[in-house]
Amino acid sequence: MKRVTTTLFIAAVCMVFAGCGKSSKELDEYYDSMNDFTTEITTIKDNMESIDTSSETATMELLGYLDQLEEQFRILSEIKVPKEFASNEQLADEAYEYMQEAVSLYHEYHDDPESDMSVFDAACENYSRAMKRVGYISSILKGEMPEGDDIDVIEEDNTDFEPVTGDESEVEE
Repeated sequence: MKRVTTTLFIAAVCMVFAGCGKSSKELDEYYDSMNDFTTEITTIKDNMESIDTSSETATMELLGYLDQLEEQFRILSEIKVPKEFASNEQLADEAYEYMQEAVSLYHEYHDDPESDMSVFDAACENYSRAMKRVGYISSILKGEMPEGDDIDVIEEDNTDFEPVTGDESEVEE
């Protein structure tokens, strides 16, 4: 859970700094939504860490917080992403899909006494993949390229207009 804290803290810091540059209503709304996401996730994480593991209700509390976490990832996947951060759209959708699967598997593991560790391991892996995508989103918001063996970076030089070149000396009438 310590990696989650670091990733989310970095996301919050980078959003504050990213908001200092060029601004538009769409970008401001995106930064606000991402800040809200970070705040909610941090609160849920803190609540998860404060569970008394010796309590008879510990498992139910944990599953409840995981359900809340899944809901926040759903909200993340629905945030309108400005074109400046277009790649975050797919990352947020993937993060939500992985978190959905993780929470489902955690429920299966804890609800079914016949479950084995492979269900728990699969839940952990999906959780890790969801959080990895949050880390990628954080990197992109900081203006950095996400790094890792499983990352394919596709650079585009895309403009919304046709540039005027020196070869066009005549104006069409």
